[in-house]
Parts: sequence; C-alpha cells; structure tokens
Amino acid sequence: MFRGRVAILLAVLIVSAGIAVLLFQGAPRSASVGPAVPGIPLDSAQKEGTKGTGRAPDPALLPMPAEGGTSKGPIPGLMPEEQKKWLLLEQILASKNDNDPRIDTELKGLSPLFKSTLSLYYAELKPERFNDRGTLVFLVGREIVNPADVDFMRTVLTEKPCMSVSDCSRPPAAHAGEDDHREMVNETTTRYPQLMALRALKQKWRELQKDPSGQTDLIRQIRETLEEAARSPDQRIADEAKAILKSKGSPAP
Repeated sequence: MFRGRVAILLAVLIVSAGIAVLLFQGAPRSASVGPAVPGIPLDSAQKEGTKGTGRAPDPALLPMPAEGGTSKGPIPGLMPEEQKKWLLLEQILASKNDNDPRIDTELKGLSPLFKSTLSLYYAELKPERFNDRGTLVFLVGREIVNPADVDFMRTVLTEKPCMSVSDCSRPPAAHAGEDDHREMVNETTTRYPQLMALRALKQKWRELQKDPSGQTDLIRQIRETLEEAARSPDQRIADEAKAILKSKGSPAP
C-alpha cells in the first residue's frame, strides 16, 4: 500500500514538472531584452545608465540613425553644445517629425561649421528623402548671413528635378483623372527642398528691402541665385523665383 502511494506521488511530481517546463518554453520573452533606446545596443545603454547616478541616459543626447543610414556621431570641430544639437537633429530626423517644436527652440544660432556640416549631410541623403532634406534646408535658410549659406541654397535650387516620389530618376506611371489631386500633392513633395530654399531667399530678400546697408555682396549673390533659379527647367521653381525677383521694392544689387 505504501509503495503504491509513493509511486502515485512520484508520477504526479513528474507530470507537474513536465507541464512547468512546457509553460516556461512557451512564455514570451521579456521586453527588457531589446534595446533601451532605439539605435543604441542594450548593453551600451545599461552601461551608460549605471555610471555615476545610475539613471538611464537622456535619450535626447543619444545618436539615433536616420532611415536608410547610420548616425554620423560626434562631428569634429563642433563645440559640445553644438554636438548636442547635432545628436538632437539626428533624433528628430529618425522620428520623421519635422514639426518637432525643438526645431524652433533648440536648433537655432547655428555656427558656420554646423551649417556647413548640414550642407554636406544634405548631399549624402538620397533625393527621395524629401522631408529630411527640406528640414536641413530650412535650418540653414532661416539663418542666411554669409555667402556660404546662399551657395547652399543655390546648390539645392539647381539640382536636377525629381521626377517621382518613389524614384527621382524615373517619371511616374500614367494615372487616371481621379488621381490628378494626388499627383499635385506629389509634385509639391518632390520639390520640398527647393520650395524651402525659395522661401528662405524670399524672407532674406524682404529683410534686405528694409535695411540693405552693408549687405551689397549678399544682395547681389541672392539676386544671382534667384535669376539662375528663374531659368530652372522646373517651371514651378522658375515661376516662384521670377515672382520673388519682381516683388515690389526689391533691393538693387
């Protein structure tokens, strides 16, 4: 009788152990095994977070790669405060949120080196990265203060026109009449960097109308850039540039 009870008890224990193993194997992995911050390996984030205070690192200061590329990381020559701005910019581009309020609060007062780096980064991005490229043009364009800034706008405006949203090198497929509105939206999208450049030049043009003193060279350079854009093979860009040149009270070169 006693041996029978022992045998039954052992059988119950074996079955219970088997069920526990099956449940453990079928359980989902903990979310903690993934990276703590997008773009940052788990072990790196944990190591950084355990230094000093033991807190997790500020995600705004961590490099996050933009789509289709990797983070450029620290930029040689930039001051520490601008290094933070650069890492913040990379995070904003990765988030695809070009309406991030920090663009207007933290990404201002850029040095010539920072803006030069932005122009180089612009050239590295694929032509189809319209929003990212437009954001870079906006950042430089709202602070036009020297010839290098205008040169960058000129480079953007003289690019080969983009032919379609999916592939700038190929024309879009034929579309039916009901797709006309969509095509109009796409045409604006493909010109986004150029439209940002024209907007920036127009704003600076207006400022110089009010006070052209000491800005003769910059005025002449902006006029020449707009005149070149007015000859663009892209009719919309050409028309926009002509309208700016004809604006009332344009400063003389």
